[in-house]
Amino acid sequence: MLLGGDAPDRAGALLAAATATYADLGAAWWVDRAAADAHRMGLTRPARRRAPAVTGWDALTHTEHIVVAAIEDGLSNAATAERMGISKRTVEAHLRSVFGKLGVQSRLELALRAAAERRTGA
Repeated sequence: MLLGGDAPDRAGALLAAATATYADLGAAWWVDRAAADAHRMGLTRPARRRAPAVTGWDALTHTEHIVVAAIEDGLSNAATAERMGISKRTVEAHLRSVFGKLGVQSRLELALRAAAERRTGA
């Protein structure tokens, strides 16, 4: 582990590089995670939290992203629930939330938008 001994400066540098890479990729969730890890390790001051997005891809929770990936894989709600270890009703609730945040009306539209997002990073 890098934090043992005299390596906190190296750990901080690696974490900063990772954070910059995540930011360049538009991976907001990972940027926030890296910032939280840096703060937890005492390497930085807490970052100011930006107002959370309420629509669009940045508004999706980590779990909602997992549900979207399962839909892209062609899984049913039941199969998604089994894969994630949650109930089918919970998957349905996540999908309702995702549909509202992304403004889509169907699983097909969601899968197409997700594939386009992955291709373009838009």
